[in-house]
Amino acid sequence: MKGRRRMNSLQEKVVGYIRENQDELIGFLGDLIRIPSVNHGITGDEKPCQEFMAKKYQELGLEVDLFSPDSVSGIIDHPGFLPGRDYRERPNVVGTYRSNCAQSSVMLAGHIDVVPEGRHDDWLYGPFSGAVKNGKIYGRGACDDKYAVAASYFALKAVIESGIPLSKDVCLASVVDEEKGGGNGSLAACLKYPCDEYLYLDGAEQAAIAGVGGSVMNIDVTAVDFVSTAVPVFNGIKLLIEHLEGLERQLVSQLTADPLYTNAECAKYPLRLYNVGIGSPIGASYNRGRLTYTIYSFDNKAELEKKIQFFLDDINSNEFKHMGLRAKGPVWTTRYFERTSVASDSPVVSKYREAYHLAAGKELPIGCSVLSDYYLYNNYGGGHTLMTGLSRPFFEPECPHNVNESNDIDRVVDFACAIALYLLLD
Repeated sequence: MKGRRRMNSLQEKVVGYIRENQDELIGFLGDLIRIPSVNHGITGDEKPCQEFMAKKYQELGLEVDLFSPDSVSGIIDHPGFLPGRDYRERPNVVGTYRSNCAQSSVMLAGHIDVVPEGRHDDWLYGPFSGAVKNGKIYGRGACDDKYAVAASYFALKAVIESGIPLSKDVCLASVVDEEKGGGNGSLAACLKYPCDEYLYLDGAEQAAIAGVGGSVMNIDVTAVDFVSTAVPVFNGIKLLIEHLEGLERQLVSQLTADPLYTNAECAKYPLRLYNVGIGSPIGASYNRGRLTYTIYSFDNKAELEKKIQFFLDDINSNEFKHMGLRAKGPVWTTRYFERTSVASDSPVVSKYREAYHLAAGKELPIGCSVLSDYYLYNNYGGGHTLMTGLSRPFFEPECPHNVNESNDIDRVVDFACAIALYLLLD
């Protein structure tokens, strides 16, 4: 695809509606940001934001369903269900557009929960301000993932307000509990509302046709006997980090062998250390340390555990045996994300890439994703799922999960246009 393709009159009409009313779209996103919906892990604050979305769906004339994820028939015993979460104040909301001549169905899914905001003083405009400054909108959810909930809603609104009938049913799913490895909100949405195609709108600006597996894990290092200083554990921690570089080299070789992942960030650093803890704050215990890693792999859970255990057994039988230390793990702190993929020429991929090209005037690259709910939609929703979005790498300023999280207004508007054009394509 080269250059900007020409739109037909219906496509021009719906895109024109979005661009002429972009202040309403950005204002709506700001309203969502100003309603805190923090995911605390077991519990969360999503309910007020979901009730707001339910009202907006109702005003648009959609069938509205506000339901607890764990109320869906059969979900508790489903292999993709993660136990231990409390959903008493954390409902999903789905708004459904019913076509008079439906030939297919599609779900546009985004998550409404956000990570904790951190220190308010570190933010330029406040974590729940929804401030619009210099062509950007700021706040928790601006780039992960309230922009997607807002853009998908506004895309369908543009189609309806333009008087264009669709030949497909459309489910707008605003789900809870994506952050902190939850996923049950997404699982509940695709089990209760199975569709022919899914756009999961929590990705980067690419057409992600594959998702790597993995999780977040803890590995503990413990002194076998009493110690009066944390130095032995500290030395053991350093040695274990070096030892696990062998595991990382194996994972790099595995991931880079797939052309989709050759240049992916996850393939460069598939064993990502992000926290080290030793001893206790008040000196009550010196005999324990903990490493926390994010790990990416094509292996299933049992296969990866076996690889990790090999390295732990090796250091326990050798260096740690002489140091009076013991390594134990892994303990998974989130769900284990399964590997998933969809064909690059799948209709959902081809149609959205065409729609994006019409909206943005450039080609949407094929790519991959890491540790997301994508696999739940694709593996359990029917196998026709594309993950896309406007997220940015976590090492960039103003990225998701960071202070001053933001999104470019022009990108959000183009994104809504691309979603609307996708809905018009059969």
